[in-house]
Amino acid sequence: METTKQSKKLVIRKFKHADTGLNFDKGWKTLEESVLKIQQQQRAEVTCEELYSIVENLCRSNYSGEIYCRLQILIRHMPLFKYFLESLNALWERFCQQLGMIRSIFLFLDRTYRTQNAAAISIWDSGLEAFRSFLVDNTQTKHRTVKGLLNLIESERIGVQQKSRQLLKSLLRMFMSLQLYDNLFECEFLKATQKMYEDEARIKSQELEIGNYLRHVSKRIQEEEERIDFYLEFTTAKKLIAVTDTCFIADYVEMIISKGTVLISEKRMEDLSLMYNLLSRVKNALLSLKTAFSAYIKKIGRAMVMDVERDKTLVQDLMDMKSGLDEIISTCFKGNEKYTQAEKDAFDYFINTRPNKPAELIAKFMDSKLRTGNKECSEEELDTVMDKEKTCLKHFTRRI
Repeated sequence: METTKQSKKLVIRKFKHADTGLNFDKGWKTLEESVLKIQQQQRAEVTCEELYSIVENLCRSNYSGEIYCRLQILIRHMPLFKYFLESLNALWERFCQQLGMIRSIFLFLDRTYRTQNAAAISIWDSGLEAFRSFLVDNTQTKHRTVKGLLNLIESERIGVQQKSRQLLKSLLRMFMSLQLYDNLFECEFLKATQKMYEDEARIKSQELEIGNYLRHVSKRIQEEEERIDFYLEFTTAKKLIAVTDTCFIADYVEMIISKGTVLISEKRMEDLSLMYNLLSRVKNALLSLKTAFSAYIKKIGRAMVMDVERDKTLVQDLMDMKSGLDEIISTCFKGNEKYTQAEKDAFDYFINTRPNKPAELIAKFMDSKLRTGNKECSEEELDTVMDKEKTCLKHFTRRI
């Protein structure tokens, strides 16, 4: 019996790729977070196999060009300067350690020979001079070091690098030891600070509500003060704060004051205190604020006095207004007597814009209070009301 063998057909099936319907934004976010962690020498939460699969899926979904462009941006923003500075710092620390050991060996020579040779410098200073020449004579290294420090500080200011303060402190101490801080670093640092804060102030002054702008400025000043305490030379303090004050306050005094009147009308005491404190840092800014404060009182007060329909409540409204202004002066403006006088002068102005009538209303109000006596309020409350009314009467240039 003959056996018939049937040949089997070989079927090649298409290789199944992972799901290509992956959302691009979600996929790229995962890739971006992983790349940033790699750059920061941290462990990514997603495995390399999973990341590879995401890249493959997105490429098969025609996102290759978009991924390429975004990846180029990430690569260009790799913290190469930080890597360089970390290497330089390690070199500096190793150099100081070695120099210290050498000096300890030749300590007797260091102490005796220099007493006999005035031109000789100490072993330690000789070593520092060698390292100083290494930095200064190599233009590329010098430029890269300064630029790296400035980039690191800028990254810290915008919140990208928050763990570099110790590195900055160590390298800036190196600059101080090598007597390079003033000429090589400080000047460039102040220029970079001015450029950054001028741009930032221009944007923030336009997009932020006045209270938020004041808080942003206060936060920046506090950050710079902390920066001074932690790693900058104390001689930089006055210059740095002057740059910060100029960029955020002095250049925007008019804007701050013009927008600040809303803080008075809304009785935002905390923001008013902050505005006063910030303006006190700039020459003549408090004088401008006092002028604006007086103009505000005149404008509001005159509108109240000239409003005939308000006659029934005018006296009480004026007392409430003055109480509120007194509180602002004592609480927010630190009891500044010049502001108290400005308030008095403003009341003198607007109360007399409608001769006799306000005085007549005040007299009637006082008479009414005296007639009702203790029926509506206690004796102490009545005395308080009478004192306020007497104060209002003092503002009149004509007597009824």
